Amino acid sequence: MAEEKPEARTEAQKLTGEPVKVILGGTEYDVRPLPIKYSRPWRVKLNEILAELPKYIDANSNDAEQFSSAMKALTITMPDKLVDMFFEYAVDLAPQREAIEEVASDAEFAEAWDRVVTMAFPLATRAVQTMGLLSP
Repeated sequence: MAEEKPEARTEAQKLTGEPVKVILGGTEYDVRPLPIKYSRPWRVKLNEILAELPKYIDANSNDAEQFSSAMKALTITMPDKLVDMFFEYAVDLAPQREAIEEVASDAEFAEAWDRVVTMAFPLATRAVQTMGLLSP
């Protein structure tokens, strides 16, 4: 089964700060875009977390300790950090975090994460488009 990409937000939705809809525990929630003042440190923190990935991906299975550490990071630590980051972005849902985590599945969080990341990084896409516009 092919993974579905989150629905593209229209320019109007982006400009008006319209929230994205996420489903967690079978309940639909709105996640609003963070203002730049708050999204900037969030993006920096996410970058620091994601920058750790290469050291785990290159783990050697011949080294049992290194491999065990990498597996723990990729299957426990990283997913937990992404859930933390989700709630740091979805500030309106943070007070309900414990109740949401009691009923939401990992698959629902993965889909919600994709929607938040798509909303949180519109300027990254624009930077690539700008490079194309400025190159001869």
